[in-house]
Amino acid sequence: MKRKFYTLFLFLCVCLVFISVLQVTVNAQDDTSGADDDSDSALHTQQNSKSADAPLTLSTQNKPPAGKITSISAPGGSISPGLISGWVKDPNITKATAHFYLDAPSGSAAFLGSVTANIKRADNTWSGFQFQIPIEKLEDGQVHKVYAYAIDAVPGGGAGTNKAFTNSPMNTTPVQVPTTPVFAIKNVMVAIPTLNSVTLLVNTSRNSDVTVNYGQTTSYGKSVTSTNQLIHKILIPSLSAGSTYHYKITAKATGNPIAVINTVDTTFKTQIPKGTPFTFAVVSDMQSHDWSTVASLVQARNPDLLVTVGDNSDNSGLNKIDRLDYYLDRWQQDVFNYSQKLTNHIASYFVAGNHDYMWINGNWKSLQESSEKYFAQILANPYPSGNPGNYYSFDYGDVHFAVLNTRFGCVDDDQRNWLDQDLAATQQKWKIVLMHIPNVNPSGVSNCLGSSSHSNQARAKALHTVFKNRGVQMAIFGHSHTYQRWVKDGVYYITNTTANPSQQWPAYPMPTNNPGDAGTLPSSIKATGYLIGSVSPAQITLSSYNDSNQKLDEFTLYLSPIPGDLNSDGKVDIFDYNILVSDFGKTGSPGWIRSDIIED
Repeated sequence: MKRKFYTLFLFLCVCLVFISVLQVTVNAQDDTSGADDDSDSALHTQQNSKSADAPLTLSTQNKPPAGKITSISAPGGSISPGLISGWVKDPNITKATAHFYLDAPSGSAAFLGSVTANIKRADNTWSGFQFQIPIEKLEDGQVHKVYAYAIDAVPGGGAGTNKAFTNSPMNTTPVQVPTTPVFAIKNVMVAIPTLNSVTLLVNTSRNSDVTVNYGQTTSYGKSVTSTNQLIHKILIPSLSAGSTYHYKITAKATGNPIAVINTVDTTFKTQIPKGTPFTFAVVSDMQSHDWSTVASLVQARNPDLLVTVGDNSDNSGLNKIDRLDYYLDRWQQDVFNYSQKLTNHIASYFVAGNHDYMWINGNWKSLQESSEKYFAQILANPYPSGNPGNYYSFDYGDVHFAVLNTRFGCVDDDQRNWLDQDLAATQQKWKIVLMHIPNVNPSGVSNCLGSSSHSNQARAKALHTVFKNRGVQMAIFGHSHTYQRWVKDGVYYITNTTANPSQQWPAYPMPTNNPGDAGTLPSSIKATGYLIGSVSPAQITLSSYNDSNQKLDEFTLYLSPIPGDLNSDGKVDIFDYNILVSDFGKTGSPGWIRSDIIED
C-alpha cells in the first residue's frame, strides 16, 4: 500500500514541474515579438552546421514574422553584385522563408524568388540568409529597389500575416539596389593598324556579343560582330590606307536582351603610307597612381600613336592571386580608366615592365607563365607566331619599332638574337627600340651596364653592339623615373620620366668615367611627364615635356642625305626632277647638290 502511495505522489510532482516549466517558456516567448540583433556581425558564415544547438523553443501562439536586409552587394567587388544578405524569423517555425520582388510590392511586380533561412547567427538561430538577385535583372543601368517579405508559417491567422521588411522589422520602405550598372563596356583600344585593317579590342564586364558599325562617315554602312567573349579582339578588314573611319559599338550581355550598351561615335585611323609625317607619344611608369594630368596633356596633342615603355600597372600588389579577372581589374584601375580617351581612337602599343608582372614574396619570376599569358590576353599587341615572351615589332610610316621585354632585368640571349634578325630584315629608314629597364643609363639606377653582375654587363654590351651594327638610331626606356639623354656610337639612349607625380626620382649627374658622346646631357632631369616624337622621312625630333607642358629637352636626328633627294623626303622621284628643272635657270648649270640648285 505504501509503495502505491509513493509512486502516485512522485508522478504528481513530476507533472507539476512540467507544467511550471511550460508556463515560463510560453511567457518568455510571448515577451519576444520577433525583434532581433540588427548588426551584420550577428550573421555567421557557416551553413548547415552539425554542431550541438541549444533547443529552440517555438511559440504556441500565431506570432507575426519579421526580417531585415543587412546589405546588397554592389558591382565591382569580389562578391557577385545584387547579393542580398539578411535575416528572417517566424516564432512558429525553426527556419522562416522570405520572398523578393523588384521595383514594386507583392501583387504589383514579378516574383524574383524566395529563400529559406539556413545560416546560423550569433543568437544560435538558423535565421540568416543570402539571396542572389538574377544578374540579368540589373544590367539595364536603371535604378532598382527590392521589396522583401517575411512569410508567415500560419497564414490567415489574425496577427500572423506576411510582413514586409527591410532596414528593421515591419519597415515597408524598399531597399535600393546599388546603382552602378553591372554590365558595362570597360575598355576600348585601337590596335595593330595596317594599310588595310585595324584591330579593335573591346573589354566588357561579362561575356557579351559586340557589334562594331564602321565607315568613313557617321552613316557607317558596314559591321562586324564578335560573340560570347569577355575580351573581344575584332579585326576590321578591307580599309583604305591613311584614312579616318567612324565607328560605334553595340554590346549585349550574352543571354540577356535587356543589357545593351551603345557607345557614341568615335574614329580610328589606318596605317599611313611611307613618306607621310606622323607623331607618337611615349608614357611610362604609371603604376597604381593617378596619371590623369599626363593623359590629358597627351590627348590634347592627339598623336597618331601611343606607346608605353613599361610599369603600366602595379601587379606586385596581387600577392599570390593567380587569376585573370584580378589581373584585368588591376589594369582597369591603373591604366584603362585613365587611357580611355586616348586608346579609343589612337593606335596603342604596350611594353611590359617588372611591375606589370604578378609576384609572390618579392619574386617576379614566381608567376611568370601566368603573367606572360594575362599580359597578352588583355592587350592586342602584334606578337609573332609562337612567341610567348611579349616581345614584338611593328612598322608605322617610315619607322620600324622593336619592343623588348625586360620584366626580369636585362635582355637575354634569345631576345637579342630575335632582335638581331628582326632588324636585319627591315628596310625602314628609322629604327627605334622600346623597352622598360635601361640597357645603358649611366646617370640613373637599375641599368644593365651599371649592374654589379658581370653577365648583365656582358648582355648590355652585346645588345649595344646589335643596336650599333643594325643602325638603331634611338632606344627609349622607362624604369628610372627621370629623363636622361645619353649617346654612344650614334645610338641615342632616352630614359623617359614617370607619368605619375608621386613617383619622381632624384636627378643624377653623369659620371666622369662614362660621359658618353656628343649630344649627351650632363645629368638626368627629375620630372613627371611624357615624350612626343615628330617623324618625317628625313628627320625625327624628340621632345620631353613635364606635367605643366614645359619643354624639358628636345633634339633632332637626321638621316644621311641621299644623292638627288632635293626635297629631303628620303627618296629620289619626279618631285626632285621638278626642282631640278624649275631652278636650272638660277645657276645656269645642272648641279646635283641641293645648294647648287636652290640658292641664288
